[in-house]
Amino acid sequence: MALDMDTINDFIGRFAGDLGATVAAGGVVTGHRLGLFVALAEGPATPDELAARTSTDARYVTEWLRGQAAGGYVTRAADEDVYSLTEEQAFPQSGDWQQPCARSGNHAPGAARADSQPVRRIWRASRPSVDHTSPASHP
Repeated sequence: MALDMDTINDFIGRFAGDLGATVAAGGVVTGHRLGLFVALAEGPATPDELAARTSTDARYVTEWLRGQAAGGYVTRAADEDVYSLTEEQAFPQSGDWQQPCARSGNHAPGAARADSQPVRRIWRASRPSVDHTSPASHP
């Protein structure tokens, strides 16, 4: 039996797209739950500024912003550590559209981690619970 490589490549492409969407959903829901998108819609911010606006930990906000920028959900200024939302990015992620978008993300398997109280508690802590500089702290 000869395999159809075009069919296999189409399948792998669908799987990769679905996997990426599942992983991204957790970050989007986290942003909605912590008010990160709404706060960023107020105006451009560095990770430290956004963390201060939302009473969250700057270390986690930094990583969240990087991931959201890589996915196109937020915009990073060239050669600066300043992030913002275009009008098109802000529209579905803040204001009247925020709740429907966040609710729809709750059904994605990857969003389960963003729905846990412990994750939100860590983000709101004054310091991370894991030493990110030590390889020994990572399982």
